[in-house]
Amino acid sequence: MAEKKTLTQLGQLEGKTVIIRAGLNVPVDQDGVILDDYRIQKFLPTLHYLVEQEAKIIVVSHIGRAQTDSLAPVAQYIQKHIPVSFKENFFADNSTIENNCNDLHTELEQAQSGSVFLLDNIRQTELEKENSEILGQQLGDLADVYVNEAFSVSHRSHTSLVSIPKFTKTSVTGMLCHEEIDQLSLALHVNKNAVAIIGGNKFATKLPLISQFLNKYSQVVVAGALANTLYSLSGYEIGTSVYESDLDSETQEALLDVLAHKNLYLPAIVVTVDAAKQTKTKHISEVLSTDAIVDIAPEGLIDLEKDLAEADFIVWNGPLGYYEGGYTQGTNRMLELIALNTFATSLVGGGNTVDAVRDADREQDMTFLSTGGGAMIEFLTHGTLPALDVLD
Repeated sequence: MAEKKTLTQLGQLEGKTVIIRAGLNVPVDQDGVILDDYRIQKFLPTLHYLVEQEAKIIVVSHIGRAQTDSLAPVAQYIQKHIPVSFKENFFADNSTIENNCNDLHTELEQAQSGSVFLLDNIRQTELEKENSEILGQQLGDLADVYVNEAFSVSHRSHTSLVSIPKFTKTSVTGMLCHEEIDQLSLALHVNKNAVAIIGGNKFATKLPLISQFLNKYSQVVVAGALANTLYSLSGYEIGTSVYESDLDSETQEALLDVLAHKNLYLPAIVVTVDAAKQTKTKHISEVLSTDAIVDIAPEGLIDLEKDLAEADFIVWNGPLGYYEGGYTQGTNRMLELIALNTFATSLVGGGNTVDAVRDADREQDMTFLSTGGGAMIEFLTHGTLPALDVLD
C-alpha cells in the first residue's frame, strides 16, 4: 500500500471544515450507559487536535446493530471533554437528509472555529451500507478535508468510508488510523523468529492469513473454535464443541495443508465441559462425545513457551477459547507468556482479545493494541483496506 498522508501533515486548518469518520461503536446498556469507553478514549486526542487547530469539525460514526441505535450516549460522554452539538436522528429519514445537510452547511458558515458537530448513527439510513454516492456527495460537499479515524471498520465499503472522500478536496488518515497502519505493517515483514496466534470461530476470513503466516512465521498457533475444526479433521472426538461442520472440499483440502505444515502449533491439552457442567483438563485424545471444548489449558502452551520467550515479534488476534463465557485460562496464560518477553514487539487485536488485555491490566506489556478485529485480519492478509485505498 502506498504511504498515506496523515492529518498532522496538513498544516494550518483554521476555518476549514473537516469531516471525520470515527470508530465510536461502543457497547451501551439498555439505560444508555457506556460499558466500555476504550474507542472513545482513543479518538479524543484527534478531536482535541482538530479543535486546537481551529477547524470546524463534523464527526460521523455508527453504533450498534439496530437502525434505531443512537450516538446520544457518546455525545454526552464527549461533552464532558469538548463542547459538541449533537444532531439527533440526522439520518433517520432519507427524505430529510438533504435538507439536514443544507441546514448543517448554514450552521457551519456561522459557527466559530473549533466547533464540533456529531451526527447521529449513520447506519440509521440503509444508504450507508449501500455505499450511496449521492449521500457521499451530500456529506463530502460540506467539508474541505476528510479524515479516516475508523480503522476498525475500514474493511467495509460503506458510504462514510469510501464515498465521502471522493467529494472532498483532501482525504487523509487520522492519527490513530495512521498508527494502526504503521504498527500492523510491521507484521507483514518479519524474520523467522516470530509467532502468530489466531483464534476465533470461522476460517472464511482467517484461512488465507493463517496460510500466509505459516510460510513467514516460525510458529502459528491456532486456537478457539478454529482449533476444534482442525481437531475434527485430524480424526479426534470433539463432542458438542463449536466447530465448522459444513466445510466445502476446497477449504477442507486447504486445512489439511495447514495441518501438515511444520510451523503449525495446535495445542493438545484442552479445557472441556461435560453435560453436568463439570470442567476438566484433558488431552485432545481423551475428549468424550458428551464434552465441549471451551478453552486451551495453560498446559497446552508449555511446548510454546521457549518460542514465545525467544521471539522478537508476536501478533495475536482472537482469544484462545470461549473467553466471553468465562473460560479465560488459556488466554490469560498467553498474556503472561507474552508479557515475560520484554524485548519482543507484540501487536494485539480483536475485541475480546483487547478486552482480555485490559481486564488483566496488561496494556503496558503490549507494544500496540489495535482497534480492529476483522479490519486487522484483512489488513494483515492484503496489506491494505478498501477505505484506505481511496485516500490521498
